[in-house]
Amino acid sequence: ASDVYKRQVYCRIVEGFADGATCSCASGAATEPSDCALGCELGSCAGCAAGRFANRTGLGECARCPAGKHQAHAAALSCSLCGPGTASTVVGATYDTCTACDQGRFKWAQAADTCMDSPAGRISRADRQGCDGCPSGQFSPVAGSVNCTACASGRSQVFSGMDSCVD
Repeated sequence: ASDVYKRQVYCRIVEGFADGATCSCASGAATEPSDCALGCELGSCAGCAAGRFANRTGLGECARCPAGKHQAHAAALSCSLCGPGTASTVVGATYDTCTACDQGRFKWAQAADTCMDSPAGRISRADRQGCDGCPSGQFSPVAGSVNCTACASGRSQVFSGMDSCVD
């Protein structure tokens, strides 16, 4: 199919063409080159490129996928989120750029955009999808700790998930 035909698929007339048409691109497309006065028949709408999206009608341009999301397909209504335990800093990503959270960080929900530091007293699990408390007799004093530390001689901790030991 020709490019003009492909563009017409994304267009729709909002008001009667005879009355001085106003054009509104469908979701997943934006005006190109912002000249709707020509009418949709002339192909003034184009599907969003990969890495971009248009989530409602009438947009002048497609938005880039934000960090933490990606879109490999053209004419998209939205971008895909990085899965649990992964995140991405790339804006406008066209493929899955999600990588595992660093040690000491986690992302438990797919809805979150970035990895977070494990709270004090806890360390991130190997899958980076949550945290485990330090076992009794150990602690982690600061958020984002990679390892739990054994209590010094003469000190103890009977509870798990603590940020210090006691005398």
